[in-house]
Amino acid sequence: ELALVVPITAFWKHNISNLSGKTFLANVYNCVGSGDDRQYVTWHPITSDAPDFHRPEFFKPVYFEK
Repeated sequence: ELALVVPITAFWKHNISNLSGKTFLANVYNCVGSGDDRQYVTWHPITSDAPDFHRPEFFKPVYFEK
């Protein structure tokens, strides 16, 4: 289980004033290292030939509590 705190200001490009009860599609990733030593970790697997973290088919629902 993971709890993630997302400030409402993170959605500054959208007209969102409350996340309560909303569902978004997302994926979360982290890149560590550089060059040939670069490693990636994702919340949901990315099964493309090269790392491509913006492909919607790899996004999964994120549910915000009421």
